[in-house]
Amino acid sequence: MQFPVLEDKFKDISMRLETIFRKEELNDLGRASGFIRRQRIVSGLGFAQLCIQGAEESGLNASLTQLLAQARKLGMALSGEGLNERFTADAESFMEKLFATIAGWHIEEELKLNTLDMFSEVLVEDSSNWQLPPSLKARFKGFGGGASQAGIKLNVRLGLKGATWQLCFRNATAPDNTSPLGSISARSLLLRDLGYFKIDDLRSIEKSKAFYVSRFKYDTNVYLSADSTEKPIDLLTISKKMKVNEIRQIWCYIGRVERFSNKACAAKSTVQSSGGQTQKIERRQTK
Repeated sequence: MQFPVLEDKFKDISMRLETIFRKEELNDLGRASGFIRRQRIVSGLGFAQLCIQGAEESGLNASLTQLLAQARKLGMALSGEGLNERFTADAESFMEKLFATIAGWHIEEELKLNTLDMFSEVLVEDSSNWQLPPSLKARFKGFGGGASQAGIKLNVRLGLKGATWQLCFRNATAPDNTSPLGSISARSLLLRDLGYFKIDDLRSIEKSKAFYVSRFKYDTNVYLSADSTEKPIDLLTISKKMKVNEIRQIWCYIGRVERFSNKACAAKSTVQSSGGQTQKIERRQTK
């Protein structure tokens, strides 16, 4: 099974690798990740070039033999066994850190976010899946069936104001809402899509005195009070009684079992009617 390779991207990264990084910078990155522990045949720069150029020439499922031939072109005197031993968890950590640095190249100018000055940071999070060679199924589980048995999910959280990146590599089959929330600084704003919806995360964001904007799932009940005997309201019925493009804002509680709210905050539901279709947004705001 052959996997598509964006050759122009690989060539661009390979060229910029040598022009932007000094060899010692990449070796420092290798040492910080644990990949380089002493002077060795394979340097940080050499290993990065091997992985990137190997993918450029032979594809993402390049064999050990093909990578060994590429290593010799780069002047590395390695046996097949010696090269194979380099592909460790530390090597993975090194390439992850390198990728995060390369990804940062795409944010070269300060973004104009004057309307968001009230927030200490604006975080945007999303994920993408890629198929991998089946031989990697023990490391990264794929969907199988018509797809590969190996697949990887790349979860990215981008800080728009500070140009920061957080990366997380997981099985392709891992749901977005099982992604770790991590640390959220006070007064920051987190933007995620519906796949990340989890009330426990919303509660943690609130405890951090931060903000979020999120849609809520279709099976999430909405209540006007915390009274356990009260029945949920029907947003679809409400929207049908509204005019096209009319917007109503409702302070409410959410959750099929629990009523998510506290004394300082409440859930604010915005319902907009647009010619028979209903759009729903749930967000947390301090009163």
